[in-house]
Amino acid sequence: MLIYTSGTTGPPKGCMISHDNLTWNALATINMLFSSRPDLMGPENRTVSYLPLSHIAGLAFDIMLQMMLGSELYFAKPDALQGTLVETLQWARPTAFLAVPRVWEKFEEKLKEIASQAPSFMRTISGWGKGYGTLNTMAKMKGEDPPMMYSVANAIVLTKIKKALGLDQTNSFFYGAAPLKQTSVDYFASLDMALFNCYGMSETCGGHTMNSFHKFRLDKAGYCLPGADVKIDNPDTNGEGEICMRGRNIMTGYLKNEDATKSTIDALGYLHSGDKGKIDKDGFL
Repeated sequence: MLIYTSGTTGPPKGCMISHDNLTWNALATINMLFSSRPDLMGPENRTVSYLPLSHIAGLAFDIMLQMMLGSELYFAKPDALQGTLVETLQWARPTAFLAVPRVWEKFEEKLKEIASQAPSFMRTISGWGKGYGTLNTMAKMKGEDPPMMYSVANAIVLTKIKKALGLDQTNSFFYGAAPLKQTSVDYFASLDMALFNCYGMSETCGGHTMNSFHKFRLDKAGYCLPGADVKIDNPDTNGEGEICMRGRNIMTGYLKNEDATKSTIDALGYLHSGDKGKIDKDGFL
């Protein structure tokens, strides 16, 4: 496959993606995300495809991952991002959902608009329910049981809010391709929706680091795929430096652009991202 970069740092470059790149990345993602949740694999699970398949996020998540999971895949209408996506979600009721930050932000804006028009007593009940949503998300992050009264708050408030988005049966929520404000991540945590950040590039066939069900942090970009590698090049005193990645998911190079390939992938096989980051004591990027 040829996946073209966005061209934000110069003319778009054609990433040469091999079949092995794609299949290895999908299998590594499954081993990392779903090994502890086999109930999320198989034909009873569903996702909705609405991102362009000419970009890596849609190709990797919607096509490769779902084929290897054996899940059902529903295709949204061509005008999904102009406003019909929620209609498709309400119909398909996906069990897994990936969105770019702007989609999550639009959902947040719409929900807050609806809430602002509700009577004060309804806002009070909603606030009470969201408090338990946050507590339950924090409990999941620590591997603890749900708090008392969570099931009541979920039934009265949280499930109804998620149902309005068509995400009431969704048990895995992801975002990637760009940063998402921490305030938005925290807002969805209050709805009992833990948004897992996936970090990667077209050159890495999508996510190279990600959060998983048994190990996640809402303010981190996850940890490295099993069998791959991530390192921080030339770190400063705070441990911050350039994020470099290596593994079987790294592209074979840029089409007809050997100079750009050599300046991006070093002699040890590390892809230099140009992004700045650091790795914490728990291995999270």
